[in-house]
Amino acid sequence: MRRRNPPAWHWGKSRRHDRGRKVRATKSSVVAAVVLGLGLGAYLTSHAAVPEQSASIRGQVVDASTRAPLPGANVILAGTPYGAATDESGAFSIPRVKPGRYVVVARMIGYRKREQEVAVAPGETATLLFELQPSAVELGQVVVTASRMEQDIREVPVTLHAIGAAELARYNASTVGNVLRYLPGVQVAGSNISIRGSSGFSGGLGSRVLLLVDGVPFLTPDQGDIDWDAVPIVAIRQVEILKGPGSAVYGSNAMGGVVNLRPALPGEERQIRIRTLTGVYDMPSYSTWRWSDQTRYFGSAFLDYEQQLGNVGIALTAGWKEDMSYKENDDSKGWIFTGLGRWEIGPNTTLDLIGGLKKAETGSFVYWRNLNHALSIGNEPLTSYTRTREATAYILPVLTRVVSDHAFYRVRLRWRQIHTEDWRVPRPNAPVQLPREKYRGSDGSTFGFEWQLNLHPSVLTSLVMGTDVDRSGVESIQYGKREVADLSAYLQLEQRVTSPLRVSLGARWDQQVAEKGSSSSGQLNPKLGFTYQISDEGILRLSAGRGFRAPSIAEKYISTVASNIRIIPNPALKPERSWSAEVGYNQTLGGRFNVDASLFATRYSDLIEPQLVPGMLQVQFRNVAHARIYGCELTARTEIWPRYLRTRLGYTYLDTKDLSRLPDGSPSPGYGKPLKYRSRHNLVSSLDLTVKRLFAAADFRYLSKVEQVDRITNIPDIDKLVPTYVLDLRAGWKAKRLSVEVALENALQYYYLISPGNLGPLRNLSLQIEWTL
Repeated sequence: MRRRNPPAWHWGKSRRHDRGRKVRATKSSVVAAVVLGLGLGAYLTSHAAVPEQSASIRGQVVDASTRAPLPGANVILAGTPYGAATDESGAFSIPRVKPGRYVVVARMIGYRKREQEVAVAPGETATLLFELQPSAVELGQVVVTASRMEQDIREVPVTLHAIGAAELARYNASTVGNVLRYLPGVQVAGSNISIRGSSGFSGGLGSRVLLLVDGVPFLTPDQGDIDWDAVPIVAIRQVEILKGPGSAVYGSNAMGGVVNLRPALPGEERQIRIRTLTGVYDMPSYSTWRWSDQTRYFGSAFLDYEQQLGNVGIALTAGWKEDMSYKENDDSKGWIFTGLGRWEIGPNTTLDLIGGLKKAETGSFVYWRNLNHALSIGNEPLTSYTRTREATAYILPVLTRVVSDHAFYRVRLRWRQIHTEDWRVPRPNAPVQLPREKYRGSDGSTFGFEWQLNLHPSVLTSLVMGTDVDRSGVESIQYGKREVADLSAYLQLEQRVTSPLRVSLGARWDQQVAEKGSSSSGQLNPKLGFTYQISDEGILRLSAGRGFRAPSIAEKYISTVASNIRIIPNPALKPERSWSAEVGYNQTLGGRFNVDASLFATRYSDLIEPQLVPGMLQVQFRNVAHARIYGCELTARTEIWPRYLRTRLGYTYLDTKDLSRLPDGSPSPGYGKPLKYRSRHNLVSSLDLTVKRLFAAADFRYLSKVEQVDRITNIPDIDKLVPTYVLDLRAGWKAKRLSVEVALENALQYYYLISPGNLGPLRNLSLQIEWTL
């Protein structure tokens, strides 16, 4: 659950007439783009070649050793846009394909890919069985995030991680954000995420990493940040993490990377799953930290339902989460509902619909009172707390139309609504019990439209083009009534020049249109990448690209008072920009060991940071920071004992430097120093043991001590810094329909910081049970 600060407004107010011609032009552009996209889609649909009588291919994917079904495996028809993912029983179905001969490929993380040839006649259904051999080093997973097209992960010219459904379940985590902490070079603290040092501590304003849900942007309309709880982890089949700028493909906010949540598809058989989690926090070792004598618990319960009704498949998830927290006024509780439907409209047309509702109440812990009272809240007055109530609703429809064996297009719509209220409530033991008071609130909405065309003119060439329109509106006391629109067009080309050489080329133009008197800016973001297969098991990659991030509504228009300091708006705020390059190499040795090494460099300009206005006790967000980051990353995985014992290791080194200068051109006070809130060294490792139905795992995370912090702040003892050492242990038993897992997180009870003046979770013990009916 995330903390939010914006204030309330009411729907139904008439539009003010001083919005300016730019906003009116924006609305016209939105309408024109939607009409153009739908018109072109209708044209292509009417000219699509539909076979008179189609065929279908179905089957199952299982583990060759245990015969257990493999949910989440990818099955595709090579050289065509047709494919499917397996359900919980390992079954897949590719309906209504053109009769003919195909090469069917099955892939899954942790297994060697398999291919089978099959010929299908009109009206025929072919049934296949894929038995995949386990492998610690097989990386033949299908990913889509790098170029908006399906690719083998080793053909991607940038570093990309894919986490499948089985690995997500392994971590016993409540959100995807908690899983990402175990990847090298990734740091997550609440809604803040940093990939390879792209961000320090932003306080929830303006994420430099873009979150996607099935390829659809999913940031909040006002603050431009991430709400991990809006999509439950149980509804996700794969997470793809792109390290490096993704603006050439996805535009703003992808400057530091992309996280794409690919939802679980409805299975062919009716299925009901119940998942429960119950846990307890240990007491802190220091008596002055014990702000409560009550045992602090956390838990969740989720119910999943899947069923196929003719040409319509549905997958529904409903759940409740509650966390008493180990910190004062940091507790949270709420419910969430998500649904995914897939409708096979016709022989070549599919409509996917993703929707969700979330309602929650959270505390407002930002930083401690001081080091001696590290778990007591320090950002609230002694008489009251702030309690935040929030509600979120979203609908993400995606229409896919196969035009021919070599072309298809997608139309994506997105709508998201948020509502927040901040209430001031009296502290339980305050000498004066003040009345409850709602003092802030906000409503925001996002509407977007995207049209994408994928062409495969030959097995050597793939082309993706499209256009995207997005409008965000917010009304609150802090930001006023605001509206911003983004217009974009993109083109991506993948070409196999020779057998070992593959070239990736693309660009995207983004234009942000804001209100009269506010800055409007556009930018072209190109990218170029190469992969070269040196041997059967060795691939070299090289990439370079430009990134940018347009300022959020909150950064541009915020007007409030915090800690007796006035924060004033800056409508002239410009986008942040970057250039990045990477070279990497992936090698498999002996079939049981895989290593991936990379070198990367990024240069940032016009980074947005809060600055004191000279001569006044006021703060304003400004484009002031310039920086560069050099680094290297190494990941390795091996199978020590085939099918039983596996291990993984990841290390990231960052050399960061502040290159900011003052308005007169002289070096800033931080010039030449490391960037704030970045760790120079990051190490993650894991060990997995599986013996029949029993399993055990250990995960270790290390972050070196942060070298620079923002000392112009009112956070007490902000200079008390330590490195991070966290050991997590888990063990359990898994059968076909029942699994039980026990987890001990932060087993060493090590005290570390996840943000300034904010301790990470204490040691906690949890029990998770999953039952499939």
